[in-house]
Amino acid sequence: MLIVVLGSLAWAFNGEQLFSGKSRWLIGKSPTLSSHFMTWDTRYCVRLSRDGYEAGSPSCAFYPLWPAAIRVATVITGNRPVLAALLLANALSLLGLWLLYRLVERRCGAAVSRDSLILLLAFPGALFFSFPYTESLYLVLLMLVFWSLELRRWWWLAVAGFLLPLARPVGVFIVLPLAWWLYEQGRRVESVPDTAQSSSTGGEERT
Repeated sequence: MLIVVLGSLAWAFNGEQLFSGKSRWLIGKSPTLSSHFMTWDTRYCVRLSRDGYEAGSPSCAFYPLWPAAIRVATVITGNRPVLAALLLANALSLLGLWLLYRLVERRCGAAVSRDSLILLLAFPGALFFSFPYTESLYLVLLMLVFWSLELRRWWWLAVAGFLLPLARPVGVFIVLPLAWWLYEQGRRVESVPDTAQSSSTGGEERT
């Protein structure tokens, strides 16, 4: 909180950008139901899905996997990218939440799984799972990574781990839980000979 306050005092608030057409709807056009969903990141992702990358365009700041998914989904929606993005985001959100529920249920039981899902959905940021942003796609890929570790499906892990950074830049940090998982596996392997040696020693003493 202190950092936020100091930052707001150090730099002038850019109200012009906040209330510009970029944050509300397409510039130079009257707002429609569709254009109300074309705010912030969605505007650029939809443009990328339609036109691709162009040198010097602000769209170059966005990663390619979500625009590519929108482009594929427009085949179903009759070349309506906003509708495709909305349907895709909500479908992927349901899939990602289901994968989370089943994974926690497998590890900790139904009660913990239910509470985990409720807490996630109660988080204010969860509303973005319903918007045409990248959060839903990222959630599915993240769950696929953890499911692949749970089931030891290494091809799933390779594909999901490769796609994560293409969905959101923070996807590169998947290397941290992967490194921890490998560390835990190494500890388990090291403990197996000790357990086996203890068992054999106990058997010799009994004989």
